[in-house]
Amino acid sequence: MSLETIIKTVAWIFTIVPATIALSISFFMFRGAAKDDSIIMVLVVLGMTVFFIGLGTLIIFYLTDLGTALIG
Repeated sequence: MSLETIIKTVAWIFTIVPATIALSISFFMFRGAAKDDSIIMVLVVLGMTVFFIGLGTLIIFYLTDLGTALIG
């Protein structure tokens, strides 16, 4: 393992772990609030939809060569 790989791995861990904790706390808070108010439910579903579209796009670009095929 090279030093670059170790640094990248640690950086991804430092990025993913706090983001996962914050998102899970937010998810449970919004889920509780959405039970009481339908407008919050709509906003949560809309936000999740946009998030998953972005996530799907990133996965497609990272796991395929689509980005290099489109850009050059």
